[in-house]
Amino acid sequence: MNKLFYGDNLDILRKFIRDETVDLVYIDPPFNSKRNYNQIYNNIGQEDRAQAQAFVDTWTWDAARAFVSTRFSRTKTACRRSSQSR
Repeated sequence: MNKLFYGDNLDILRKFIRDETVDLVYIDPPFNSKRNYNQIYNNIGQEDRAQAQAFVDTWTWDAARAFVSTRFSRTKTACRRSSQSR
């Protein structure tokens, strides 16, 4: 397949990835840096104070567990049986 998808990984897994078609999955877990990250828009040659919130990296255990467990479950279904750890 050799495709790169952009978007929420759970949506992508549900909409575009058939069961038992994936050989390798890399999962980058949340870091819980307890910070808000912003996208700053720069006007070249001028000071630009415009920015928008990109994401919040603050987690509670319950929220993180719910977020990750649904993705792990769908990822396991997407993986070929020969790729799954035993």
